[in-house]
Amino acid sequence: MSQEHEETNHGLIKTPMQTLVAAGLGFAAPVFIIMGLVSFYSSGTKTGVGAIPTPQALEQRIQKVGESEVGDPAKIAAAAAATPVAAAAAPAAAPAADAGKKIYDTTCVACHGTGVANAPKFGDKEAWAPRLAAGFDEVLKIATQGKGGMPPKGGSSASDADFKAAVEYLVNSAK
Repeated sequence: MSQEHEETNHGLIKTPMQTLVAAGLGFAAPVFIIMGLVSFYSSGTKTGVGAIPTPQALEQRIQKVGESEVGDPAKIAAAAAATPVAAAAAPAAAPAADAGKKIYDTTCVACHGTGVANAPKFGDKEAWAPRLAAGFDEVLKIATQGKGGMPPKGGSSASDADFKAAVEYLVNSAK
């Protein structure tokens, strides 16, 4: 008795042609899927980074922020007063106390509200006492020039008058 061994293939691929087709689809299918995803995500309206802006949005993004001019101070002051941008930027005669509070609330409170980097806290009479003993002018000078972790003017871009009002507001809270 002889036993015949029959080869049986229980898999899905039974011929060499089926092997070639399976290999081709194995490479082609992911390529087409990736191309479809790229097409899907690159089409449509873009509102984020890389979006093509409208002409109005582009003009707004690249508009002038300010100007610098070297020359006669009287002419520069006259030109600045004549421009509508300077007139719009200047507050309508805001009282010094309001300007000082506004600068404190937007800039100074970050450190003086919590005592970051050993900044004397707002209203802390004990912490402010040694500083106030030197006088207001010395406190204003240090605040304007910066000291330790505090940058000049506390990082504010306020005018000298408005910054002085902010220092007065801060100092008055500790008196």
